[in-house]
Amino acid sequence: MPELRSEPRVVRLSPVRVFGLDAAGQPVSQLVHTGDISKHGARIVGIRSWQIPGETIGLRYQDEKGRFRIIWVGRPGSPQDGHLGLRCVEPGKYIWGLSPAAAHASIRPGAPPPPPIPFSPTGENPRRNDIRFPIEAGSQVREFGRHVPSWVRVTDISMGGCYVDTAAPFPLDTNVEITLHVGDIRIDACGFVVHSQALVGMGIKFAEMTPLNRERLKHVIDTLGAHRTVAH
Repeated sequence: MPELRSEPRVVRLSPVRVFGLDAAGQPVSQLVHTGDISKHGARIVGIRSWQIPGETIGLRYQDEKGRFRIIWVGRPGSPQDGHLGLRCVEPGKYIWGLSPAAAHASIRPGAPPPPPIPFSPTGENPRRNDIRFPIEAGSQVREFGRHVPSWVRVTDISMGGCYVDTAAPFPLDTNVEITLHVGDIRIDACGFVVHSQALVGMGIKFAEMTPLNRERLKHVIDTLGAHRTVAH
């Protein structure tokens, strides 16, 4: 029987691929659809590969993937037959686009931004086409292929990249993976270091980002832009 839900649900019928191992240890890769979603979970419809809760499975929606634990299984012959109730097991992970709480997320402008970052050895600054906004946000950055991230503080951000405070910046041209946490919004991207100053920080240019993460980034930038307009 479905558990009592402690957070708001949004009805959403979206195709999603389920993958994992069933009770017999056989691989499952099946296209189903969601019935509703919430900040931390989802209900999916049209799958009977698991009969009891507890298993952790994977979901893919568009270009986003996440791991979810089966919380409840619909009883055979009931209206919930073929339904699974899921809860995400990755803190801060949200694969459905903007979080339901994103419109009310706490996106705090930060202190005035640092001086312009030279984004190329010639002194040119291609990022001038992207307006930078000061911000206070946490982030995890790791060298591409490494498993241990460093927690850093993001001090400014644009659609093209960000600047982070760290006493141990990576060398120029290092490929990195970065996860930004802005209020309730999580943004994942790949990029590379374009400015590095020991004991101060580094500038990161975004090189690869899924459409959903780019949508989240645009929401953050639009919100910061609105804050600045009101302040002026």
